[in-house]
Amino acid sequence: MTFAPRPIPKAVRARIGIGSPRRDDRSRHNLGLPGQASVIGNRPLLLVAATRDSPDEDVPMYTRMAKTLREAGAKQVTLVTHDDDHPFSSHRIALASVLTHWLRANCTKK
Repeated sequence: MTFAPRPIPKAVRARIGIGSPRRDDRSRHNLGLPGQASVIGNRPLLLVAATRDSPDEDVPMYTRMAKTLREAGAKQVTLVTHDDDHPFSSHRIALASVLTHWLRANCTKK
């Protein structure tokens, strides 16, 4: 199985501020998530967080993101956390295993 991520459509990139020359705090942290949930819809989404990551990318931020997306209608949001640093230095094999299983379960044609 080959997995090649699709590019993010320009309309979505514009709504969440990717590539925008000016990104204020709200757009950087909120990313317009309620609006993006409808774009995500039934597509599976895997969020992976590390407990010793920076404060703006820590587990509580990912937990809020998952909750916001679910409340706004995203149907297949999976949140995985590891007690590790940002590059998952001591959990790389576990992370690879989680990702492989998640891809097989959510991204293969049945």
